[in-house]
Amino acid sequence: MRTLILALAACTVTASPALAQVLSPSVILSGQDGVSISQLGNEARALVETSPHDDAFRLQLFADLAERGVRSEEALLDRQVFQAWNGDVWEDEARNLYTYYDGVQAQMINQEFNNSLWVDMRRANFSYAEGQLVEEIREWREEGEWRDVSRVSYSYADQHLTERLAQVWSGSEWINSVRLVFSVDDDGRRTFAVYQVWDGAMWDDDERYFYAYSEAGVLQELRSERWNGTAWSNAWRETGNYEAGLLSNLLGQVWNGATWVGAYRLFYSHDANGNRITTIQQAFIDAEWVNVVRTLFEYRGTTASEQEVAPSALAFSVYPNPAVSAATLGFELEQAGTITWSAFDVTGRRVAGEPERTVSAGAHAMGWDLRDLPAGVYVIQLRTERQVTTQRIVVVK
Repeated sequence: MRTLILALAACTVTASPALAQVLSPSVILSGQDGVSISQLGNEARALVETSPHDDAFRLQLFADLAERGVRSEEALLDRQVFQAWNGDVWEDEARNLYTYYDGVQAQMINQEFNNSLWVDMRRANFSYAEGQLVEEIREWREEGEWRDVSRVSYSYADQHLTERLAQVWSGSEWINSVRLVFSVDDDGRRTFAVYQVWDGAMWDDDERYFYAYSEAGVLQELRSERWNGTAWSNAWRETGNYEAGLLSNLLGQVWNGATWVGAYRLFYSHDANGNRITTIQQAFIDAEWVNVVRTLFEYRGTTASEQEVAPSALAFSVYPNPAVSAATLGFELEQAGTITWSAFDVTGRRVAGEPERTVSAGAHAMGWDLRDLPAGVYVIQLRTERQVTTQRIVVVK
């Protein structure tokens, strides 16, 4: 079950072919237009281990295309908690934590629930241009440090996403891996996509997707075909139902060579503002529907997991501000724990920081040498085991 949950949660676990049959292909895929990729799935390890195939990279979520996201403009998604069904109750397995800068998602950190503690595993840093996501750098936590593993770049035409390119880090350069190329109609609706694999010299088609809409313009079906070397054949499809304009449930079917058969289904619930608050996925196993995964969505000011109590606000200050050649980062912890900090420029590029270290409870101060930084505005992110907070500083020369 842990393999399944991590596949849903964050971009590193390879699931078996059997799992691929019970997991929604689009649920374990990623993001939405202008928002980060944060959920990957059944062959996602391929992307970060330089193998060309990554099923999880392939598409946008049906649900996110149908609803244009899981939050309103006023409600920022703070965290997602992924839970597994143990036969009696839901148990926490993993979660994603989100950090924002001026209302734009700047970072996602994925953690696993291990021995009653949340442990950092992966993170993604996002860069924007003209209000649109243009790059995502994915990292793994290894030996106490964050290490680059993959990069996703986004291209647009007339404000519509046209390409998503994934590359892997070789240790010295970024190498092409896979890409998705999208087509839209005159109304800006996505109608077709093709998933391609880099063979070292050119892009080879591997899978393609067709989008079908109702007369009212609502996405109703997403269908996949795979290339078998000589022809395209059906792979899977998803159909959605709506209530009050929001996706309420989704049925996933796979092609058995002759007809479509049910494989999985999802149920969605929303708050009064239309923000998604739960997703429950079930698989069709031994002629019955079985609970598999539940995702809880927490927005700023709410609680997602019954097992977790929100800590007090983290005291964090940066001074002097504006600063010229040096600054001090001041913070106070209620109890001993680990901390790390990073600084980002206005494009989202990390320009400074320190590795994780353990500090005692109480007040602390850390120096930051600014002499090599150009003048500008920077965002400093301070992260503890359970909290992330930011401050802005202006550097002048």
